Amino acid sequence: MHPDRVALVGSAWTEITRTPQGRGEGEMALDACLAAIRDAGLEPRDVDGIATYPGGMTGSVSSIHVLQGLGMQDVRWFVDANGNGPAAMTAVVEAALAVAAGACEVAVAFRSYARPRSHDAGAVASGVRVPQDLAFMMPYGNAAATQWLAMWATRHMHEFGTTEDHLAEIAVSTRQWASLNVRAIAREPITAEDHRASPYVAEPFRRLDCDYPVDAGVAVVLTTPERARDLPHRPVLVRSASLAPGPRPDWVQAPNLVEMSAAYAARDMWARAGGLGADDVDLALVYDGFTFLTLSWLEAFGFCGLGEGGDFVASGALRPGGSLPTNTHGGNLSEGRTHGMGHVAEAVRQLQGRGGDRQVPDARVAVVSGGGGPLAGAMLLHTTEAK
Repeated sequence: MHPDRVALVGSAWTEITRTPQGRGEGEMALDACLAAIRDAGLEPRDVDGIATYPGGMTGSVSSIHVLQGLGMQDVRWFVDANGNGPAAMTAVVEAALAVAAGACEVAVAFRSYARPRSHDAGAVASGVRVPQDLAFMMPYGNAAATQWLAMWATRHMHEFGTTEDHLAEIAVSTRQWASLNVRAIAREPITAEDHRASPYVAEPFRRLDCDYPVDAGVAVVLTTPERARDLPHRPVLVRSASLAPGPRPDWVQAPNLVEMSAAYAARDMWARAGGLGADDVDLALVYDGFTFLTLSWLEAFGFCGLGEGGDFVASGALRPGGSLPTNTHGGNLSEGRTHGMGHVAEAVRQLQGRGGDRQVPDARVAVVSGGGGPLAGAMLLHTTEAK
């Protein structure tokens, strides 16, 4: 995709909640998409492309559900990224590629999810055949991303001296941003002592290192720069985007157990960045299913060297007023886990100057990332508005 061929022009969230409200994933998807379309100054009849990341899980809906529910009349392109790719960013990148290629002119990308209510949701029943590499891990109890990423974090600690206090700083700084976000599910400030007092989930990850599962819908709208000029908000241009897993994307047998696929996605994104670099970035919205993923993405993007992430976050760089405001909405850790779609929507709001109490002054360039481990995607967004 050539630089600046696509603009993000609208964004919206539903209420984010952990308490069942009787609103299903379908209703939240419709609400988020309609609100994002209207935020962009458009109506459903203007949309001719739609994409989502249902994630291959229950609790999600397809793009066809939204197409029919909103009465879209002339959709020419759609995609459901069923578990393929780095979480919700996949739908945004796919939609950007479709707009850039002329497959559609106005596209909405969304993520809607309602958590399963059953206590055994996600459990593997007796007698079920476990596919692929999981067949070699689950007999040993190694069955969850929490455990897989905990092993990567432990390796990073061994190689570079990264500590749990570094992870605590990420949790603390993210919560500081969330305290400024009325949507965030967790707004109460926390301290490093609170982090140390929270129980282990999979060492070295404590409860406060893990994201908050929530019910929510989030959507963004993309179009051509030409169409964007007539819309109410400042266009946010896609300078570069990458979905790059690297040569051997595997949770436990990757060739390099200190650099995830994030390193490949970030390198590919920068290679297409048209002269922009890490020093030009005003804020970072990086995927944070766990605190360690934030640190890994900061290294991958080149904000610090490999192994230097601990010292970088310890400097206070990620906090409000820091040198690299990071996850200004509170991220998956505190706003709630929308599988990264909230990160994209927040980047749009910040670059449009609509961040409210958490607005980063003079924000013009942002990086956004999705995924972790063997799944990685990265986007470089910017606005042409002068600082």
